[in-house]
Amino acid sequence: MPPKQAEIWSAFHASDDKPNGSHHRATHWRCINAERPSAAPIDIEAEENLKLIKNEEWFAAALASALRKKKDVNGEKGAMAGHLRKCEFATDEERALAARAKPTKKDKEVAKKRKQNDGGEDDTEADDEGAGGSGGRKKRKLVQAVETSFSQSQLKVYKGNDIPFSEDQKNAIARQTLRATQSANLPERWTSDPEVMKLLMMLRSRAMDAIPSRSQLGGSLLEQAAAEIDAKIAAQVKDQDVLMCTDGWRSNRKDAVGGVTLTHKFQSLLVSIVRTNQLRKDGESLVRQFEEMIDAAERKLGCNIIAFLTDNDGGSKRGRTLLAAIRLYLLTFPCCAHQGQLILGDYLKENEEAATLMGELIDFVNWLNSHDKVRDIFDAKQQETFGKILAYLLPNLTRWTTHLIAAIRFEFLKGPIRAAILNHRDEIVKAQVGAETNPRKKQALEDDAIYHCELVESNAWWDKLQKNIIPDLEHICYLTNIAQSDHVRPDQFLLALAGLFLHFDGFSARSKLSDRRLGQHMCKRIEKRFKELDQVVFVLALVLNPFEKLSRFGDKAQIDVFKLSTEIVTVSLQTHEFTPAKNATHRCPAERI
Repeated sequence: MPPKQAEIWSAFHASDDKPNGSHHRATHWRCINAERPSAAPIDIEAEENLKLIKNEEWFAAALASALRKKKDVNGEKGAMAGHLRKCEFATDEERALAARAKPTKKDKEVAKKRKQNDGGEDDTEADDEGAGGSGGRKKRKLVQAVETSFSQSQLKVYKGNDIPFSEDQKNAIARQTLRATQSANLPERWTSDPEVMKLLMMLRSRAMDAIPSRSQLGGSLLEQAAAEIDAKIAAQVKDQDVLMCTDGWRSNRKDAVGGVTLTHKFQSLLVSIVRTNQLRKDGESLVRQFEEMIDAAERKLGCNIIAFLTDNDGGSKRGRTLLAAIRLYLLTFPCCAHQGQLILGDYLKENEEAATLMGELIDFVNWLNSHDKVRDIFDAKQQETFGKILAYLLPNLTRWTTHLIAAIRFEFLKGPIRAAILNHRDEIVKAQVGAETNPRKKQALEDDAIYHCELVESNAWWDKLQKNIIPDLEHICYLTNIAQSDHVRPDQFLLALAGLFLHFDGFSARSKLSDRRLGQHMCKRIEKRFKELDQVVFVLALVLNPFEKLSRFGDKAQIDVFKLSTEIVTVSLQTHEFTPAKNATHRCPAERI
């Protein structure tokens, strides 16, 4: 019968051989478990008893990896105890095991003090019982035996992953599940998916007791969360001056919906969502809807709406103009971020060379993404150059900055793309043709591959993209991104717009006639976009900024203190003037002063 292993071996795996002739090599079970592949399935029983990982498929590879990293020690108590004291994966129980197996000087002193304290307590208890000496000890043991006979025979103990949730924990988990569902845009049925349920139960067997159902996520929990948010918004904006804006989009059910939000202290707050399928989109109908939105928000939240913002399409623009005529105190604005996107459209109209080049870029990326074997050749060059493979991005007019992002990504991939075309053109053509045998179709495929290769092969094409197109798009997208921020102010948008104007105004010093003409046309279009805004409000916001004042305006602006004073008085009177409309329920700002 082989000798019994020491207690400390319970934390270690022993090698089959004895390299030094006397001791096995010992490898900490938790060090081996740390080398487990991330994709390896989790066995709950093996997690509780690490010795069971010896039966896993990945065990041999994990053990070999631990040995390569020299995580094994000589199978001797001192070496194993020293490993447990320093190992980052060792538990408190294993460190206590190390102290028992091979105590250090400090461990011995602690044990000695503990023994002395325990002995003192025994003597005290014996004295209290009145017998003293050994008789007192016997009496105390007898009392303990009697108490044990009255103790519970079996106590139910839950495993770590099987402990039930308290009611407070269940409520907190339900609320967080709702937030996670909304944040990740998940369907409400995701908690009922069998694979998700298995995953949750692997983490904790009682997980499904606390995870809310689909009906709870889309019903009571959602309503409760909405009520809490409404109460917070009402407390936040009560008696405050705010800006209201509304915008429309298509829901997942393809319904036309309109969102109504308030902006308060640079924070966007959702007030309501309106289904607009049956509502008319002409100016006269929209102005009535705008008034209803304003009145409902002021009644419900107790706020003061002093400005109103919408898109600048035909119906919204007309409705906003009528609203300003009815409620004279309101400041009305179009969406400034849309102005940046419209300027991008203006740029592509005025610069035919840029529009053609972006069209060729889109054509090349579409061709590449449509032919897997061809794309594999270009991807191989990326892998060789960068050590990773990046996607070939496509611009989209409805995603406002994607033209710039796609152009920058394509310019970044210039090296691998040109290297693939230069060194593997024949392979690209063969991959395009594939198994086609029809001579006419085969020739057409060859011509198509050669056309796309030659499309982006010339230095002139890349120079236009890098030196002309990307800098112009970058200035336009800076304006768009600034205008999209919740923290942007009118004076900041005006400075961004002026910066874009100066960028194109600088084209007048260029030698090429086409560049000078492009600069003139873009300046006119930018002035046209600024004309859509309430220019006085933007200029006054810049002038009244104590860090800017009049320093941003040159002599050509023809702005002086007298003109500005007149405009300030005019705007101030406008925001405090009120013309009552029929059956109006809103309040006049002048009445609140």
